[in-house]
Amino acid sequence: MKFLVGICQIQLKNLDFDTYHSRGKNKTAVAYLGSVLVDSCKSHLWSHQIPVRVTPDQLHEILALSQVSLEDLNRELPSTDFNYRKLQTRRNVECIHGKQRYEAAIESLGEEEWWTVRIYCLPEGSDLYRLLPHEVDQCYQTPYSDGDIYRKVQMSGDDTLISRLSDYKQRAYKQLLNYNLIASRSPLVF
Repeated sequence: MKFLVGICQIQLKNLDFDTYHSRGKNKTAVAYLGSVLVDSCKSHLWSHQIPVRVTPDQLHEILALSQVSLEDLNRELPSTDFNYRKLQTRRNVECIHGKQRYEAAIESLGEEEWWTVRIYCLPEGSDLYRLLPHEVDQCYQTPYSDGDIYRKVQMSGDDTLISRLSDYKQRAYKQLLNYNLIASRSPLVF
């Protein structure tokens, strides 16, 4: 976790899921999570935190605007009192996963709510699948769709994910590869 620079709170309105390959809104998951959040909103728990990706320039801008030093932010790793610093940002930060939790929080608590996030500082254009596989691979708590599996195999080159498909769909995938109807298993470049 060498790219993790700190844990803090950012308002929900400043979180962005459009830039990364996030799935669409799952109404069932959002409804379930919404009821959980209303009963006990614990965004400080690791499983509820939303990991975000910022560039070094964005991190500098956020820290300057919030009047917080990087050392202060690092001191909060890990925090036992869960009283994380609230950071301001002029532009939205890119979220790695947690869209269903985010959608439920927006509906239940409103966009002004402060949410606990893990900040990863990565160079512009870096590959999340290579630098943060522990975050990217663990990102879905709802079942994978076939499209998710195909995409993850293509982006990560990890063929073990194909085993999550039915036998028929595994054969179909191999045929697509054999006839060169999809790219090889090497990671795609965007």
